[in-house]
Amino acid sequence: MQRMKSIARSYVYWPNNDAEIEDFVRKCSRCAAAAKAPVKTTLSSWPIPVEPWTRLHLDYAGPIQEKFFLVIVDAHSKWPEIFAVNNSTASTTVSKLRECFARFGCPVSVVTDNGTQFDSELFAKFCRELGIEHIKTPPFHPQSNGQAERFVDTLKRALLKIGSEDIDAALQTFLQAYRYTPNAVLPDNKSPAEALLGRKVRIVFDLMTKSTPETPLINQRQNEQQTWSQETHVCGRRGSLR
Repeated sequence: MQRMKSIARSYVYWPNNDAEIEDFVRKCSRCAAAAKAPVKTTLSSWPIPVEPWTRLHLDYAGPIQEKFFLVIVDAHSKWPEIFAVNNSTASTTVSKLRECFARFGCPVSVVTDNGTQFDSELFAKFCRELGIEHIKTPPFHPQSNGQAERFVDTLKRALLKIGSEDIDAALQTFLQAYRYTPNAVLPDNKSPAEALLGRKVRIVFDLMTKSTPETPLINQRQNEQQTWSQETHVCGRRGSLR
């Protein structure tokens, strides 16, 4: 509900837009079916890192449609990375983490539960090689890894709401919406993309606003190239006359 209102405010306005969006979500049968239970106790939050991609929270979701989902959440920017895999073994986990770290770099620490893939010697060796501190939550207390646990719950409910048979397409739809939607937890209601990448990312809703400055820049470069070509031609003629 909050994300729908946030992204709507960024592009359009109509009278009573907040109330109508709230009413629309309350009447959504899929949203009601996927709603989570009230929180039993107040949880203590992890400290927020000063810089992005410093502490990552990892967990697995699934199986959903015979797929497991490796969930990676940056504690600073709330940017999620999710990999759909056929199994949740340690080798698969390390392989996907290598792929992720090749894009964004190595974090200072990772937080996981005591799953067999995270408690393996292969995963421990992987962390040692990259100089990553591995923090494991206490046994039988998955809520200690609340950042990843909450996102796993968000992922499951989102896939249930989308209700698509193409799980990969549904996953990318969810990731795009989550990454580029303003987040009330972040300073100045930034989106996870802005907090991690330091810039706004162009999405389909930007087609409703003014056009991008790419075309004028291209035209300017073409004019500069034509001017340079003409000047070169004139200089060449003068040299031949001499």
